[in-house]
Amino acid sequence: MNINYELYKVFYEVVINGSISKASESMYISQPAVTQSIKNLEEKLGGKLLIRTKKGIVLTEEGKILFNYIKKGVENFKNGENAFLNYLNLDSGSIRIGASTTITRNIVMPYLEKFHLKYPKVDIKITNDLTSNLVTALRNGNLDLLVVNLPMEESKDLKIIPIHEVHDIFFGNKEYYNKTKGSIKLEDLFNYPLITQKEPSNTRLFLNKYLKKQQYFY
Repeated sequence: MNINYELYKVFYEVVINGSISKASESMYISQPAVTQSIKNLEEKLGGKLLIRTKKGIVLTEEGKILFNYIKKGVENFKNGENAFLNYLNLDSGSIRIGASTTITRNIVMPYLEKFHLKYPKVDIKITNDLTSNLVTALRNGNLDLLVVNLPMEESKDLKIIPIHEVHDIFFGNKEYYNKTKGSIKLEDLFNYPLITQKEPSNTRLFLNKYLKKQQYFY
C-alpha cells in the first residue's frame, strides 16, 4: 500500500488540534482541503477514521489504532527536522578534528577558543596522530576534517586547502649556538647530532625531500 505521507500528516494534525478547522489554521490550508485529505486516506485504507460531531472530531476504534502509530512517525520526522536545523545553525552536534600535537597547540587551539565562545553547544573532539593515520580515519568517516602539514599526496577524494604558512627550523642549546654563531651552512649541518621526527611523519618526509632536492641525503 503506497499512501502519501502528507495524508497521514493531515490526519495527525486534525487529531492533535481536535477539529478540522483548527488543523486547517495550523497547516495554512483550506478546510475543504483538509476534509478531502481525510476522505482520501479513509478510501485508501478502506475504513472510517473520524466521526465529526458538534463538539469536534471523534476517533473510531480503527482510527485510534492508526493514530498511535502515526503519532510516533510524524513526531520522529519533526524531531529529525529540528535536529537537522540545529546542526545547520551550530546549536548542537560535534566536530571531530585530526591534527598533530604541535599543530593543535600552535595553530588550531586559538581558533577553537573563538569557535567555542561563539558556539558553546558544539562538542569539539581532537585526535592527535601521524598524518597517514589521520587520513585513514578521515576516509573511514571517523574524522570530519584534518589540519596537517603540507605537502600531501594529491587525492581525488580529499579536498586540500592551504590555510597557514609555517617555517620549520632547527634549534639547539647554547653550546651549539656558540659554535655556529647562530647560523650554519646546510653541508655543515650533518656534523652535529640531529634529532628529527621519525618516519613516516609529514614533517620528516618534507625534510627528506628537501635534502634530496639539495642533493643531500639524510
